[in-house]
Amino acid sequence: MTTQTHCLLKKIEEEGSMADMTKDEIEDALQQMTNEEQAWILGATEETIEEEIRDRVQENRTIKQLTDLLLRLNNFGSLPVPPGSIPSACQYLSSGGSYHVFQLAFDTGIHCIARVSREFQPARNLLADAETIQLIRQHTSIPVPEIFLCQIDIDNILGAQYMLMERMEGEELEDVWDTWDLSAKKNIIKEMAKFLISLSELKFNKIGCYRRDCNDVGPFLDTLTNEFVGPLFSALQYFKLHLPPELDKSSKVLAILEKYCSDLPDVSILSPPFHLIHPDLEPRNILVSRSSEPVITAILDWEHVMTGPRYYFYEYPPFIQFDDSPMEGEALSTNAILRQHFETELMKHCRSDEQRMDVEDCMKKNYVLSGFKSSIMGCAALPRGMFERVLSGYIIDCEAGRESCYQFQFPEQIEMSKNIGDVEDRDNLAAETFTELMELDYVS
Repeated sequence: MTTQTHCLLKKIEEEGSMADMTKDEIEDALQQMTNEEQAWILGATEETIEEEIRDRVQENRTIKQLTDLLLRLNNFGSLPVPPGSIPSACQYLSSGGSYHVFQLAFDTGIHCIARVSREFQPARNLLADAETIQLIRQHTSIPVPEIFLCQIDIDNILGAQYMLMERMEGEELEDVWDTWDLSAKKNIIKEMAKFLISLSELKFNKIGCYRRDCNDVGPFLDTLTNEFVGPLFSALQYFKLHLPPELDKSSKVLAILEKYCSDLPDVSILSPPFHLIHPDLEPRNILVSRSSEPVITAILDWEHVMTGPRYYFYEYPPFIQFDDSPMEGEALSTNAILRQHFETELMKHCRSDEQRMDVEDCMKKNYVLSGFKSSIMGCAALPRGMFERVLSGYIIDCEAGRESCYQFQFPEQIEMSKNIGDVEDRDNLAAETFTELMELDYVS
């Protein structure tokens, strides 16, 4: 136990407000916190400390209960186990935003992954995720898990929706990326480019979620309104969906996007066909082999996958996008090399001259589109006051002619003739918003 953990435990014992929890439960909850989280909670109010600890203890209790219940599970869909089988072991692995992940083992040597929903999900959402993964598995070279069962009802032994899928071999890229030399990293980037070209073979004329029953794209869940919308027929419709009409700044942002779209030819990087876009292609969702020439063994977590414009489909992997961040030295220069390598591999694996031209156009990244995705699409669920400041920052950047597309840009990195006061305004907006996000626990 660290000194900080010991201090927190002593403080909680002195306040005596959590008598319904055991000392072991509280200690486990504290030890799961990062040093930064512990430092923050050490200075928090008694009410905040109790709320945070209580949430974590309840979460741990739920995970323990699910672990016990999964050992009694007897519905496995198409999982190849003998009739009447039950798991011989269950191991908790991790938790995502909307589900817990467990590994089930059977006496026959078979293993599978159980993904259990943390809260009720619309049935069509879960089915869309499962059906899209199966579509990708059948029609592309991308390694994704086989889905054995998608249980959309909560009338089962777990009392929750769950999905059973194949256990994929490999280590998380997140755990090994920083230990690799440039050659190993280039090997993974080459594979990602190859998989993207393979995925481009699946083409759709609408924006939405794949539906197997009609072999087409259907409605999708708008996380802003929690209602199903679409499918959509244009990128501009998609942009509008992320701009609340009641906010004054929304009309200004929409005008910027409409002007951009009006300058494009009829067939462009935003027009159909649309492609399936992985919603969270971070290193934690990529499994790799550990070898001198590593390969990707699985791409996971396709939750909420849907189709979108080609500009956003042909995109650098998120972990090599940083081109204007305050990172220093080797990491930044390595990213530049890997981005160029990714473009080269994309072009090499293209299946026609037309696709090469398309890829070339899509990889000419600009702030109007890339900034809209990173700044606005990713922040639409924020409180309205903060979201308005995000919109204001985007408008300032567009009017200033910002060229960099991905990361926050510091004033000394900007070369432009615009009044530097505009840039300072934008930076102040970013700082104010980040401070409020910290207070609301949106970021850590």
